Amino acid sequence: ASSNKVPSAGKENKSSDAISDLRTSFRKMARRIVDRDTELTQSLQEKDEILREVHHRVKNNLQIITSLLNMGKRQVDDPLYTQALDDTHNRITAISQVHKTLHESDAMMSVDLKPFMTELTARLSRALDFNKRNVKIACHVDAGSINADTATPISLFMVEALTNSAKHGLPNGGTISTTLVEANGVLTLTIQDNGIGAEAAAQRDADSPELSTSTGTGEKLMRGFARQLGGSYKSESSPQGHICRLYFPRTR
Repeated sequence: ASSNKVPSAGKENKSSDAISDLRTSFRKMARRIVDRDTELTQSLQEKDEILREVHHRVKNNLQIITSLLNMGKRQVDDPLYTQALDDTHNRITAISQVHKTLHESDAMMSVDLKPFMTELTARLSRALDFNKRNVKIACHVDAGSINADTATPISLFMVEALTNSAKHGLPNGGTISTTLVEANGVLTLTIQDNGIGAEAAAQRDADSPELSTSTGTGEKLMRGFARQLGGSYKSESSPQGHICRLYFPRTR
């Protein structure tokens, strides 16, 4: 006689019920995951919209400030005050460009360096009257994106470097080359002009207190921005022109 036992109908029903319950539990779990994912997605979209609006409002507020500075400039005759207002205007322009880029970007916590620096260079060349000064500028970028906190000191560094080159190194016009490259996790921003060099500029500006004061302030600010980025700043000068370089590590 065979010793094999045939499962009873009761055991089969219990197994079937267990499988059915497991299937139902998985379906409920899947629905909860989908619902939670939908909620998180909606929440992120709302936060993105809020953050985008913040960048937009900051940009608009900075534009209002620059308008007020322009109004104040028209009421001042002293060249020292006029120069100070122009320098402040250009620094605000750089910060405004950061928020404009973040507002228009899909990734609002990072800045794509190539279009950002190209646009910033164009805006600063207009602000510094490069056409009137007969100054030409070229911009080359071979680097990816950086976080938003890094973009601001970079843009402010560019303001000071380009201002120094245009006002002190290129009294008769010339060219400025702006280059940003990345290698082994270190970014190098180089701003080079073919002007008269630092020594000749210092001698030329000896009788212009507003120029010499501006130059010293610009150097201090550039070193400060380098420290803020955890990097270093070096400058070289010769009769063939002036070069300043900013080295800083990529931050993730």
